[in-house]
Amino acid sequence: MTGHIRVLTSLRFFAALIVVFFHFSFFPGAELPLRVQQLLGMGPTGVAFFFVLSGFILTYTYQRTFAASGLKWEAVRPFLQARIARVYPMHVLGLVLITPLTLAALPFESFPWGSWLRELLLVQVYSAGSQSVWNSPAWSIACEAVFYLTFPLVTVRLIRLRPQVNLYGLALGLAAVQVALHVLVVRAALAGTGGGFDFAYTSPALRIFEFMIGCVIGTAFLRGQAGDRRYQLGARGRLVTLLVAGAVILGGIALKGALPRGSEDLVTRVLGQTIHAYAAYTLPFAAIILAYASGPTVGSGLLSRPTLVLLGEASYSLYILHWVAFKALEALERAGYAVPFLAVGLTIAGLIGGSVLSLRLIELPLRDRLRPRRIFGSAHGGGPVSDSTLHHPAQQ
Repeated sequence: MTGHIRVLTSLRFFAALIVVFFHFSFFPGAELPLRVQQLLGMGPTGVAFFFVLSGFILTYTYQRTFAASGLKWEAVRPFLQARIARVYPMHVLGLVLITPLTLAALPFESFPWGSWLRELLLVQVYSAGSQSVWNSPAWSIACEAVFYLTFPLVTVRLIRLRPQVNLYGLALGLAAVQVALHVLVVRAALAGTGGGFDFAYTSPALRIFEFMIGCVIGTAFLRGQAGDRRYQLGARGRLVTLLVAGAVILGGIALKGALPRGSEDLVTRVLGQTIHAYAAYTLPFAAIILAYASGPTVGSGLLSRPTLVLLGEASYSLYILHWVAFKALEALERAGYAVPFLAVGLTIAGLIGGSVLSLRLIELPLRDRLRPRRIFGSAHGGGPVSDSTLHHPAQQ
């Protein structure tokens, strides 16, 4: 499984990169052909991939530990401590770096002091319109914090499911509930009686379904490894799964491009403006993760290359820090300097290189200092799984 985990780590880089491209495509100097813009418009779905992958990897890494210990504090405490060590240092760094840029863009009297504290404590997603005011990607880290708190309960419940329960059917049911709730929230937003479209996108109450589906698929994978043939994918099954998932994703991109923007029609708004950001792709992303985890398939060789694995490990730094660079370029525009396409490209390249430096000089040292001394064993009991595989760059 180690080689296949490396493949999943590499996929994190591409998911983070499409989020970065999505944000930087808003600069006038980065004008691109329509088809490219439509592809980059799928950037927010990168966060959905991270949420599903997070549930899968945490299940693979921790489920058997919780199966042995249950919900005892002796197991929950080191799990939560490891999660804090994984995400919080870079979150604080990103917030500190973005603060002067945000201060420069706002009049002092309108400075949102309360929002800075809420973002520091990762509690900014508990109200309507809860996009992060400071470092925009932090909203997804706040959602992840909720997921971490619920994970021990979720994984113990999955452990206790009867073998007769079809886990694929359970994942499908969770996806259906997510879509139904999403439609209700969007309908309320259109009527002016709900929390707004930001709430539909950033609320952990809606986004937790991606994480739980990742947990369910992770459980199915572990059962397949334990001998349950229902959850084993052979070479042909892996290829077919990837092809079907890819076709669904391409169909979603085409549908989004064909629908009018800004429509107040519920169906059009749900299909074209909101659901494409995550709910329509939760199951295809889960299928892709399961296929690559199950064994070698198309693209596995490339994704196993050390360079891509390293970039995948650095993807959290890339995700957190890219908004700082984005706001810096935005400040130049406000000062009257045009930001050419070349500057945007060089900034992204610099961010990729800087994320590797951040991983090695900041992220890993702080994580090692803060994480618990007791490291959980892998699902096979064969020693600790590298913590670099345990999280996504969350986040938009």
